[in-house]
Amino acid sequence: MPQPRVLIVEDDNISRYMLTEMCDKLGYAFETAETGVICIEKLQHEPERFGAILMDLHMPQLSGLDAVAEIRGAGVDPLNGMPIIAITADESWHDRADCEAAGFDNVLAKPISLANLQRVLGRVT
Repeated sequence: MPQPRVLIVEDDNISRYMLTEMCDKLGYAFETAETGVICIEKLQHEPERFGAILMDLHMPQLSGLDAVAEIRGAGVDPLNGMPIIAITADESWHDRADCEAAGFDNVLAKPISLANLQRVLGRVT
């Protein structure tokens, strides 16, 4: 059975490219969004299309924190529990409990290794 589609929400071109390469290597289909606004739009139009979201915390227009709050609170959460994994280089967010309190299911610290991405996506997909 194919892996579920991952929505990669990342404003940085290099980070987005690295995540797409890792998802491809792990056998995950994926789409990308450069902002939280685009992420919300994709979820509103085709919510069942995605099995998990990788969300950068710090983005222009709509931060990852604001986007996850909107997803969880505004009814655009496709499965009422869409796995959303925070991705960040901000060490203050590397505590899983803090991320869970904000609405995320897990956190991946940048730089992200292939093994860590596989471990975290394997738990939620």
